[in-house]
Amino acid sequence: MSLSIALGSGNEYDSKRFNELLEDLEKLPKELYADSAYDTEAMRDRLSSMNVEAKIP
Repeated sequence: MSLSIALGSGNEYDSKRFNELLEDLEKLPKELYADSAYDTEAMRDRLSSMNVEAKIP
């Protein structure tokens, strides 16, 4: 299991740290679970290009 943590300011959208979190992982997951804040076409495209299945409701 890989774990990545990024800290941002309280008034920043969580999704702004998405790329940073992915780059810090030692091993890519097969699936990535996230909340709707991460549900953008750009994020889904990036995950797809990395062969990671997006599990975003």
